[in-house]
Amino acid sequence: MQVWLFTKLGKLMPQQFFSNYNIFIKDNDDYILFNTLTGYALRLSGYEKSMIENGDIPGGLEDLFNEGFITSDINIIFDNLTLKKNVFEPTLLLTYNCNFDCSYCFQKDYRNRSYVNNDVIDGFVNYINKNNNGRKTRVTFFGGEPLLNIRAIKEVSERLKNINYEFSIVTNGSLLTENIANDLYSYGLRYVQITLDGPEDVHNKRRYFENGRGSFNIIMKNLKYAQNIFNVVLRVNIDYSNENEIDKLLEDLKLNGIENVRIDPHIVHENLFRNEAWDENIPRKNEHMEIKNI
Repeated sequence: MQVWLFTKLGKLMPQQFFSNYNIFIKDNDDYILFNTLTGYALRLSGYEKSMIENGDIPGGLEDLFNEGFITSDINIIFDNLTLKKNVFEPTLLLTYNCNFDCSYCFQKDYRNRSYVNNDVIDGFVNYINKNNNGRKTRVTFFGGEPLLNIRAIKEVSERLKNINYEFSIVTNGSLLTENIANDLYSYGLRYVQITLDGPEDVHNKRRYFENGRGSFNIIMKNLKYAQNIFNVVLRVNIDYSNENEIDKLLEDLKLNGIENVRIDPHIVHENLFRNEAWDENIPRKNEHMEIKNI
């Protein structure tokens, strides 16, 4: 597994910049350009990857690229403020493997049992030590499901314990039990992003285990504990199939005593990696109208 971490490219169109959340993932002779914030993905040839690295958008990909891989002029302001913060925030993909089989996940087409190897871990740690320049370092671990590779999380954290270090994870929440939460807190886990896509019946049709079993109840159980020790962001992916169910989700959270989380509603747009689930996605042109209806 090879992962590239990129910062801004300066040759793109005026008022548009390569998102800090973009990474390139090697896939045989091609590359997957994946935005870890929006969830958008594009398959690229080596030539197209080289074009992007040189600040050019490959022909025919302009609309898709603008949709999910370039910050807007509004986000530039936010990104500039973020860059001025005294926090160094590198990202590491730990595995393609996942214990979920979500209906809309493009990564299932590339899922395998591979995990980040020791050479990548060595390079990642060296990269941080050379570039953090005394700043607080906040690593983000994601996958796949990063908690399937706790060994790597602990190894990186142990090797960075002598600097001002903490980490966050983007997880489906199913493996974040009380024991694991306490264990990872001792290694520096402070921020967690977990996804719930609606009340139980809605969520379980979208986000389920590989054997088809629903994940809602186990996530709710883990959230009850995690909210008390971590900064928890609860992401809600919204499309036409669940846009009218968000109020019910909020009611369920309150009834279960889960109120110490930040809700992050995310309108899901078109993605190059399509299956029948993506037919429910909301076109960007309709976004403002749908937000008013939620």
